[in-house]
Order: sequence, then structure tokens, then C-alpha cells
Amino acid sequence: MKNNYNDKDARTFVRCQVKCHVNKDLALCIYGSQLLGQNNELVMHGGGNSSVKISNDILYVKGSGSDMAFATLDNFPALDLKYLSKKQSLGEVSDEEMITILRRSKLNPDAVNPSVETLVHAFLPDKFIYHTHANSILALSNQPNGLLLCKSVFGNKAGIIPYSMSGFELAKKVISERDRLKDCHGIVCIKHGIFSFGTSAKEAYDNMINLVNHAEKAVILKSKKKLTSTMAVKIHARVEEILPIIRGGLGPGWILSYRTSKLIKTFMSNNELRRYGMAGPVTPDHVIWIGHKPLILTLSQNPKESFERIILDSIKLYKVQSERRFEKHNLRYGGQKIIKNKTPRVILIPGIGLVGVGKNINESSIAADLAEVNIRVISDA
Repeated sequence: MKNNYNDKDARTFVRCQVKCHVNKDLALCIYGSQLLGQNNELVMHGGGNSSVKISNDILYVKGSGSDMAFATLDNFPALDLKYLSKKQSLGEVSDEEMITILRRSKLNPDAVNPSVETLVHAFLPDKFIYHTHANSILALSNQPNGLLLCKSVFGNKAGIIPYSMSGFELAKKVISERDRLKDCHGIVCIKHGIFSFGTSAKEAYDNMINLVNHAEKAVILKSKKKLTSTMAVKIHARVEEILPIIRGGLGPGWILSYRTSKLIKTFMSNNELRRYGMAGPVTPDHVIWIGHKPLILTLSQNPKESFERIILDSIKLYKVQSERRFEKHNLRYGGQKIIKNKTPRVILIPGIGLVGVGKNINESSIAADLAEVNIRVISDA
């Protein structure tokens, strides 16, 4: 992966930002954020975050859901760093309590809400921090022996922590690992992504690129075998005949984005598709857009006249299974949660390609983009 940090460009960017009354360090943080956000191998569609500490009082963190590639001052709410730092001594913090803490920390109550990983940025002592969901990191960490594998690959260059949901628990684990490896350049979060840090924006950015490159080399060396087609998939219908049936099965108001490529076709013509295709999103951030599992439509070896029945029955079954899964996990919350969506957001069709599903063209395109990321990561692993 190429290091795109350019000192001359950074100085020019900062000069323009300072003229608009943006703090110099924040401007440098935004410059690095844009560089990382423009690389689809690192983050996509609002994923990842970044921060900078101004003295000991203020923490600027990228707002929740804003796109790093187009980061601006308005995407970085100013937070009370001293207030947030005191929360490190707490034993437990519920999700609801954490949301309250983050909102109270905003120096401007009308500013956008900060990232769900804000406490990680607040607890770490480093001035500049970047967080991405790098494909190569996920290709290593998401394997069954991901924790041991990452430890052997990174050594003391990066701390490694087991998976934790974003929030207080993740922040505590990150700072504990940071204290253990005081000279490390980043922290790898298994099945999630990576944090890098530094005393300058350039150092934090360089550390991110260097660690990701280290992971990329390891993925190439440790890949057991290249994913190949193991079965012939023939469908006696064109994609333009299949998509209208899918739209009808989903119901009104859904938009589809279709994708195909050599990699996608290879991925879906392997007889292990049911196993690795249903492994779920490669990072939790993707769940918002692509849901828990894709729908796999197996149309090959079936007569064309049976396609409509197979598609409609498959969509109906998917919705039923989604509701059952939700009800099962909702028990731990006393049944208080409400299911927002039972519709498949990604549909894999061997012999045809993949389909992203959304309420508008932007949502369906994002779903398709992230489905392709999942395919690349799983294929590389």
C-alpha cells in the first residue's frame, strides 16, 4: 500500500484551513483522515475514525457515520477531554450510559455526535489517532487462530486484543494493551480493525500504512491456497429476468444494485460457498448496511420456470429466520428492542453475481460495495 502523505500538500492544506480559523493540529488530523478515507482497502462509507488532542482540554473526534474521505471541520465535534478521561476509572458502563457520556462531553451541544469509539481516543495518551478497517488486517484477524496469528505477525510493533463491541469495554482493553506495549505503533482489534497513533499526524498515518503493509505481506505469505472455482454453475436466464422477480419478492420501495466480476464469480462457484459466504460481515461496522447474513439464491440445475417460486420462497424464509434470530437475541434485553429490518441487504446468486439492496440507490450501492469488500477479504484469507 502506497504512503500518500506529502509534506508539501499537508502544509498547503493547513494554510487553507487556518485561514478558515481551523486549529493547525486539527487541520493536520483532517488531512490524514482524508488520505486514509480515500483508500477503499482501509475504510468505506463512513467507516473508521480519527482524533487529535488539543492541549489537555479538548479532544476532536470524527463524528459518527461521517466519511473520512470528505472530512471537514464540521465532522469533528470538540469534546471535553478531562471529563472523558475521568471515565476510565469506572468499572462498567452500559451502552445507554456511554451515549449519555458522549453527548455530555460535547462542548457544542448542536455539534454532530462523536464516534462510538470516542472513549478509545480519549483514554489513549497519544496526540493523533487513526482507526480503519483495513482489509489485510481483517484477512488475518478473522481466521480461527487470528489472535495468535496476529501476535506472530506483528510482534511488538502492535498490540493485539480479542474482539469486543465498540464502547467502554473496547476502550479499556485497548488502553490496557497500550500500557503493556508502550513502544507499539498501533493496536489490532481482532475481527474489527486497527488503531494507529503518533505524536504527529504524519507519524500516526505512517504507522497505519506500515502496519497494514506488514499485514498485506503476511496475508500473501500465509495464504494456504488461492480460492478457485470447484463447480460449474449454469443458469438458463439473464440477470434482467431475475432482478424483477427479486424486487417483487422484497416488496415495494427497494432498489437493487447488481455487481459481477471474475472474483465474484469465482467466490460463488466454490462448493464451500454455504460455509464462508454465510460467515457474516468481516467487521461489525458493515452490519449497518449489509445485515447479519446474505441471502444465497441457488438457481442452477433448476428449470427457468421454477425460478420465481424459488426466489419468492427463499426471500420469505430469510425474513422468517431473521425474525426468529432477532427474537432469540432480544431475550437478553427483556424483549425491549424492535426489529428494524428483516429484508436481505445482500443477495448472492451463483452464476449471476451479487445484488445490494437498499431503500435508495445510495444504500443499495453501499451494500454492494461492502459485499465486494467481504468477498475480497475472505478470498485473501
